[in-house]
Amino acid sequence: MGILLDLMQTYETYAAVLLSDHGDPHFATRLKEVVWPLLNRYFVPSEGHDDYEMALLADFYLSGLLASVIRWLQNPKMTLEEFLDFMVGTIFPKPDSPQSYSSCGKSAQTPADKSAETPMP
Repeated sequence: MGILLDLMQTYETYAAVLLSDHGDPHFATRLKEVVWPLLNRYFVPSEGHDDYEMALLADFYLSGLLASVIRWLQNPKMTLEEFLDFMVGTIFPKPDSPQSYSSCGKSAQTPADKSAETPMP
């Protein structure tokens, strides 16, 4: 991950152009291919998921992360380290941290789950 950080810092200006609306879509695709193994290994658990489900998770995480990187590159109000700390700490909280769903001892409910519990008038 350190190498990726070094590359982003060194080539930040180029990355901003390549990821812009006038950039190279192949660069974004290749960046996702490089980043996914890191996310998959350290942050996104694959246990219990088949290949199709993992592809869905990869699309979800990588698209959101790439969109955030693009926004950050367009208007960097924090250093790269601050950006990464913010993103990783918010999206992938440590187990038993205040942001972790498992820290409260309850499973997370979706809005659909909650509405199913609400009686109809």
